[in-house]
Amino acid sequence: MYWYIPLIAVAGFVAYVLLLRWRPGSKVTPLDTTKRELEAIAAANEVANVRAELGHAEAVKHVEEKYRERLAQLTEAQAARAKKLEDDPEALARFIVRGTEP
Repeated sequence: MYWYIPLIAVAGFVAYVLLLRWRPGSKVTPLDTTKRELEAIAAANEVANVRAELGHAEAVKHVEEKYRERLAQLTEAQAARAKKLEDDPEALARFIVRGTEP
């Protein structure tokens, strides 16, 4: 058996899964997913900079002020998870950006 046969099979399976997830007419597209992940990374970096400059408490306060509207959109289960993430403001910012609409 040639070495590229399993590679082609895996690539075909991945393409099939991606097409199922991002089929035409779906609200989720690869571009939307990439954009949201980049926003989450940027939010975490911003909070990390605030945390380095001003400390942990100020970083949590910064997240709560900046994402006040998005925090209001969270369901009860998401709000409970956000409460648990207050120990890690970077993770909290990523969670809020990924879980809500701007």
